[in-house]
Amino acid sequence: MEVMEFDIPVQQPAELVWQSHIKNFQVTLPAANPGHYKKVEYTEGPPLAAGGVVKIHYVEEFRHYDYIKFRWDVMDHDNYYCKLTIFDGGFISKKFASLVYHYSVTPSSDNLSCTMVWKIEYDDLEQHDCHDILKEELTKFSNIISAHIDETIK
Repeated sequence: MEVMEFDIPVQQPAELVWQSHIKNFQVTLPAANPGHYKKVEYTEGPPLAAGGVVKIHYVEEFRHYDYIKFRWDVMDHDNYYCKLTIFDGGFISKKFASLVYHYSVTPSSDNLSCTMVWKIEYDDLEQHDCHDILKEELTKFSNIISAHIDETIK
């Protein structure tokens, strides 16, 4: 298993980032970037708890995949941490034997900003150059959510 880790500092409080990024992401995701995400639906189990399955639909112009499906493995709202396993969708199913995301939001000492902390664990099915796409997409995703917070909530 390979691991990729990176941090994204943002200028919003951790609680607000968690609320927008996780608790309200079914609404926030398509609203923040309608040219990328079409809709988010909960397909099985509890929506924001371990065991819940989510399907994110992408717009037709998005070239990497039409949708992804993932399962929440761990959801800790008190500590701003979740773990999810992507198990279906586009090139993901063709390139990766396993793909697990850990996401946490770490508050700053003044609670006015925070850091989005990403850790991706993966096993490749074959040699490919898609690893940078994962980081690129998560970085865009995180920055879009941060901008959406500034525009609509803050």
